[in-house]
Amino acid sequence: TFSACLMGLLLFLQQFCALCITSATISAAMFISAWRGPLLKSRSETAVISTTGALITLVTAFALFNVKSLQIEESLDDGPRSPPAITQHSSPRALSLASRMAAHDARMFGAYWCSHCINQKETLGMEAFVKLEYVECDEDGDNSQKPLCRAEGVRGYPTWQLDGKLFPGERSISELEEILDDIEK
Repeated sequence: TFSACLMGLLLFLQQFCALCITSATISAAMFISAWRGPLLKSRSETAVISTTGALITLVTAFALFNVKSLQIEESLDDGPRSPPAITQHSSPRALSLASRMAAHDARMFGAYWCSHCINQKETLGMEAFVKLEYVECDEDGDNSQKPLCRAEGVRGYPTWQLDGKLFPGERSISELEEILDDIEK
């Protein structure tokens, strides 16, 4: 039953896990072989014992999930949170773009947990991104500037600000260059 729950979760998440599928297959094979050759007097006794085992498994899984969730929440409550470090190096094109953006008082509004913000930073690379201002908008983030984000009208992350105008959404280098081209006309 637990394997069936995990398989349902995999289908819901649209993920593939060879180990999970193998485990579910083995569990199903064990169930089928136990069902075909019952050790108990009747199938109804087998069904009662199987159902009881399934319920115990579900209750145990639920309890373990809740305990782990509480542990994760407690570990996150240790103070402000920082976004992950940028790992990509900047291309010459990204460095040039960052210099152009800095000349237009570029700021990127984001949140430490935002995957699109992380992608945006990686697109530019570490050397280019240090030339730009990053504004943390989540109240739990390190150096949070949530009031500024509200005052500037930021509604989603990442949002770029160039010459006071907002440009929401994750952007490619080409898209950022096009925005700058329009501003510089």
